[in-house]
Amino acid sequence: MDNIFPKGIRFIPRTPQQPDFVKGKISIRVDEFISYLKDKENNGWVNLDILKSKSDKLYLKLNDFQPQRSGENEITKEDLGL
Repeated sequence: MDNIFPKGIRFIPRTPQQPDFVKGKISIRVDEFISYLKDKENNGWVNLDILKSKSDKLYLKLNDFQPQRSGENEITKEDLGL
């Protein structure tokens, strides 16, 4: 599965001058991100994951997980740990 990177939003890691409790910041280009949200929303939600690359850099990725909804194979909230 290919990574889908969100448009109009980006994660910027902390600088060495910032305290350890700061992990970074999120910058949003409002018009572009609103358009992206409208395009990707699912039942009113868009989920983004914060992941760490092999080179230890943090980044955002669209979480496009869709639970299976067919009869016996249906995933419940308990299956997801909710």
